[in-house]
Amino acid sequence: MENARILVVEDESIVAKDIQNSLQSLGYSVPAVVSSGTEAIRKAEEIHPDLVLMDIVLKGRMDGVEAAEQMRDRFHIPVVFLTAYTDEDTLRRAKTTEPFGYILKPFQERELHTTIKMALYKSQMEKKLRESHEWLSTTLKSIGDAVIIADKKGCVTFMNPMAESLTGWRQEEASGKNLKDVFRIIDEETSEVVENPITKVIREGAAVGLVNHTLLITKDGTEIPIDDCGAPIRNDQGQIVGAVLVFHDITEHKRAEEQIQRGLQHVAALRGIDLAINSTLDLHTVLNILLEKIEQLLPYPAATTVRLFNRETAQLEPVACRNLDEVEWKGDGWRSGRSVSQLVFETKTPLILSNVQTNPGISHPKFFRKHGLVSYLGVPLIARGKPLGVLGFYTKKEHPFSNDEIELFSTLASQAALAIYNSQLYEQSKKQTVELELANKVKDEFLSVISHELRTPVTVIMGYMRVLHDKMLGDINQKQEEALRNGLRYCNDLLGMITSILEVRRMEAEEVKLQNQLVSLDDILEDLRSVYDVPLNKELSLIWDYPCKLPPLRTDSGKLRHILQNLINNAIKFTEKGNVTILARCLPETRTVEFKVTDTGIGIPKEALPFIFEMFRQLDGSESRTHGGVGLGLYIVKKFTEMLGGKIEVQSEPGKGSAFTVTIPYEKQAPALTLPLKTELSLKSARD
Repeated sequence: MENARILVVEDESIVAKDIQNSLQSLGYSVPAVVSSGTEAIRKAEEIHPDLVLMDIVLKGRMDGVEAAEQMRDRFHIPVVFLTAYTDEDTLRRAKTTEPFGYILKPFQERELHTTIKMALYKSQMEKKLRESHEWLSTTLKSIGDAVIIADKKGCVTFMNPMAESLTGWRQEEASGKNLKDVFRIIDEETSEVVENPITKVIREGAAVGLVNHTLLITKDGTEIPIDDCGAPIRNDQGQIVGAVLVFHDITEHKRAEEQIQRGLQHVAALRGIDLAINSTLDLHTVLNILLEKIEQLLPYPAATTVRLFNRETAQLEPVACRNLDEVEWKGDGWRSGRSVSQLVFETKTPLILSNVQTNPGISHPKFFRKHGLVSYLGVPLIARGKPLGVLGFYTKKEHPFSNDEIELFSTLASQAALAIYNSQLYEQSKKQTVELELANKVKDEFLSVISHELRTPVTVIMGYMRVLHDKMLGDINQKQEEALRNGLRYCNDLLGMITSILEVRRMEAEEVKLQNQLVSLDDILEDLRSVYDVPLNKELSLIWDYPCKLPPLRTDSGKLRHILQNLINNAIKFTEKGNVTILARCLPETRTVEFKVTDTGIGIPKEALPFIFEMFRQLDGSESRTHGGVGLGLYIVKKFTEMLGGKIEVQSEPGKGSAFTVTIPYEKQAPALTLPLKTELSLKSARD
């Protein structure tokens, strides 16, 4: 160490000066030269030299040995003794100060230089070792794990504060004791003593860890679950000189693991309960499954009850129970507990009673004493924000229900409430279905009877009116003829309405059957064309647009004719002037036949288009509407089209007219021909 600062302590001034010159010639700095031990201590504290050359024999009350001792203890400054005395007593006293060297007077400069260099080197090494030891000690004391160090005999040499805290032993007490006396461990499950890990480390020369479920027995006998590992400590030659044991308290870790495990078990149980109770809509089955699953979930014997609110009686009624005499529980012989269930129901809040046998709020505790029921937890059954009832738990021993249990049972009650709610809806819907089926049956019977009863007199009336109109009973004047013609028209409309109602009733009752046969579309269109080949009493043109020959179609000709006739009638009804176009064509790419009826009439509002095919739906539903009908025509058209395997679409714009398109599939083997179109037929006349 070049330029080291050396304090010289020598009471002989000539010798001191000689030493100072020698040191300076060797390249060292001499910041001070003192002659007494007391002055040496003061100067060392002031200048902190790298080394002190100390004469053993000094004048005054403090000699060199005592001064060197204070230099070591207070300042950690290395000391090299200068002495002319080699007696045993002096050397013995000097050794206790652990000096870094001796120089006998008189000495050679080379000897002085060598001794100082060795002392400075040794001082540096000791300083590094001391700093390393201090750092290691500070680290071990600061870490969160407990650390115990033992020598190769297994005796304790070091314990950090955490080890002291966990074992209950202070380092001063444990130092030198065998580790097995300080660190006592047993198996949690068998309570048998577990081999000390340090013993195993020293024996096997390798790191080891504790097995699971190990308990540390503290000095006062407390048991603490721990986890640890031990490792050997080796010297520079690789020899084992001791072992280090690191361990920590895993109480919180175990508690967290147990809580997680319980949580997983609860989640699995709740999922199983949820799947079970939602596998059926029968209320009785739901409640039985629920109570069975709850019994499997509870870690202690208990009775469970379910009370549901009856809206008709406005009472909480006993519905199902487990581990109780159901007949007695549902009977009127006892009223205990109904008040507390009512409180849970009304407040929508869980309620705990530590002992229902002694609680002053229970008016008839005999039932509970008879069945050995002690603690009570009631949780509300709430679904869609509405209370449905109360789920009650009664333990056989006094039990303080924890927050986790309350949360678990509340979650369970929420699941159960939803299943109960669905079951009640199902029961209600079954009841309503029966009522609706009865109402539909009555409606169908009414419509059938009324329609048949109306059809007969209307037909008779029309017959008599035709006889009069055709002058079979004598001549009539023009006004009478016009009145009869109007009467016949309205009778015909009425008969059409009655027929439609009958047809719809048959369709709803699934009494309408298809009569598929190979039919000629040309014949159907020609027949329809002949029907409308009469004056229409409107400025209206009928345009027939279809090829001379269309492919044969396997379908129900009557229903197809009804579809087209109804669409044509509607187009004529809602078109005062302009034209109505009846188009038919074969579409080979989709193997369908398309029928399209287009008019230039009043059109249909956009918001009404989604509803025009519904039953009893009128475009104008007001009492002042100008067009008759009961709103069944398009409904029947759509149903017949679907029965034929086709589809119907509509496009319309108010004031510009409507276009109804019906597409019907045809057989693969049927030929698809497209020939020149027939000529337009225009009709401008009056027909009712």
